[in-house]
Amino acid sequence: MMTIRIEQVRWENETQCKHYFELLNTLATSEVTGFTKPLDWERFQTVIEVLAPHPYASAYLAYNVETNFPVGALTCYENFSTFYFAPVFNVHDLVVHPTARGQGVAKQLMAHFEAIARAEKAAKLTLEVQSTNQIALSFYLSLGFSPELQGVELPPCNLFLEKFLDYSTEPLTAQTTQLIKEAIYHA
Repeated sequence: MMTIRIEQVRWENETQCKHYFELLNTLATSEVTGFTKPLDWERFQTVIEVLAPHPYASAYLAYNVETNFPVGALTCYENFSTFYFAPVFNVHDLVVHPTARGQGVAKQLMAHFEAIARAEKAAKLTLEVQSTNQIALSFYLSLGFSPELQGVELPPCNLFLEKFLDYSTEPLTAQTTQLIKEAIYHA
């Protein structure tokens, strides 16, 4: 397993933004996405400008500790569930540089992402994956995302996967207890 350092992208940091862009460009031009058109750095500035002011949009970079080379990126968004009374965290992009695949980078990025979601007491994690991307689909299922699709024939499509986070072994906070009481007594 590769030893990595994970940093949140600071949108004012041009070096980090270029690393983020280069990794997303790797994803955009891969055969798996079907996009195959390289991203344009000048047009990508719009992405940075749109994401920068939003506190619920985040991106993370994984750097190889030995070489300081950017080897992975994850883009995520935080929403709120009116049914679960809790945040929901969505992975929008997950990419690992081709030279670092198979070395645990994606697993470490996803563990970092889940830790952030758990710190915020998120109800669940969500993501989309193409049904034809068997490597990514198997990876997400191995992390506990559902649905279980063994033996199911799917046409090429995007699948919505979710992973519910269980806090049953953790004590409820006073704020959570109050929200539950309000939901029960005011329903």
